[in-house]
Order: sequence, then C-alpha cells, then structure tokens
Amino acid sequence: GVGVEVFELSGNALIPLPNGKLTSKLITTPNGIAATRLGEIYVSNMSAHGGIRGRLSNVFRANNGNVIHYRDGEWMTEISPVRFGNGLLLSPDESQLWVAAFADRKIHRYRRDTGAGKLTHEVTIELEAYPDNIKWSTFPELVAAVHPSYWRTGLHITLPKMFHSRSAVAMIRDATAAAPVAEIVIEHRSGKVISPASTAIVHGRRVFLSQIKRSFLADCPAPERPAMK
Repeated sequence: GVGVEVFELSGNALIPLPNGKLTSKLITTPNGIAATRLGEIYVSNMSAHGGIRGRLSNVFRANNGNVIHYRDGEWMTEISPVRFGNGLLLSPDESQLWVAAFADRKIHRYRRDTGAGKLTHEVTIELEAYPDNIKWSTFPELVAAVHPSYWRTGLHITLPKMFHSRSAVAMIRDATAAAPVAEIVIEHRSGKVISPASTAIVHGRRVFLSQIKRSFLADCPAPERPAMK
C-alpha cells in the first residue's frame, strides 16, 4: 500500500524497522520526500487524490497536488495546491525548503520555521522545462533533472519501448538568491540514451543521471563553471 517506509541505517545497510511504515489518508500519490534531523517529514503528492482520479489529474495537469507534513506522529497538509508535486530539498540548516511543481515548470522556495515546521513562500523560480527531482551540487548550487516535453514524457512512461523523451539538466547557481535564475546546462535531444532523466547527481567532475523507466545510469562530464569575475 501507499506510505513511507522507515529504515535504520547500519553501516552501509538499510534495516527495515518493525512497524516502520508510516501511512495516512493524506499520502495519496507520493513523489518527493525530505526529512529533518529531528524526524519531521515532508512528502509531495502529484495529486491529492489516489487511484484513477489521481492519474487523470496528472494527465490533465490539474492543480490539486500538495505537500504534506509529518510531525509528532501526525500528518497534516502543509502546502496546497501544488500543480503536480515532485522533488523536495531542504537547506543544510533546514531553514528553507524547495518544492518542484512539475506541471507548472517552477520550483518554489519556502522559509521554514524550524520550531513549528511551518512554511512561508519566498520565491518562485521559473524553468524552461518540467522539474523532476532536485539535489544539491554544493550548497547553494541546485541541480534539477528536467523534462522538456510533458506529453512525450507521459508517452514514454506508458509505452517506453515505442517512445523516447528528451532529457535535460537545469542548474541554479545560487538557489538562496533574491531572484534565482535557472539555466539548462545539459540536454540530450534524442532521448535514446537517457529517456527521460529523473535525478541528476553531481559528484566532482561527473554528473550521474537516473531514468524513470530504464534500469541503468548515465555518467556524464559535469558542465563547466563560469569564470569568476
């Protein structure tokens, strides 16, 4: 069933905890997740509805996704609506949360009350494509796997052997700025190698890309950093 699985980290192993699955009627179409050091959890839902209604909401880009929040054993709706909630990312000090609104081609930044966990909207970052998962390169540089085509991505998910979808990586050099700017730094136009990328991880001078459907990673050179002025 739908929920959040909780594991104990032991060395390099993940050990399932007894009764470690968190469930709630608010967890409908979970996509992104972020957790704090004190055990609070944020989960993005693509749609606030499950089942066929939720899938239809995603097809037609209905503005009924959300971000829910787990605290002190209780789930609550924290942000609503979000048009197709996707990747979530906390700042290292947990004072800010970034939320990818896939169907809007936007990433929203929220100020987080570290005491109560409440979120206040700060900034909307416009993108040229649809953002999937978002990760830190080196804080405050944010990296997002993005999808240039909404419908082509949907066709690939439905019929992956028949349809490829373009992949791209967007970078925000300073996601904490007053007016952050996103730029496409990697683009794979044919989609034959990576179709479509769902997560981009920067490690040193390499970028590793995962895919929604296919079972391998791509290893790419990291984009060059602009020269310092």
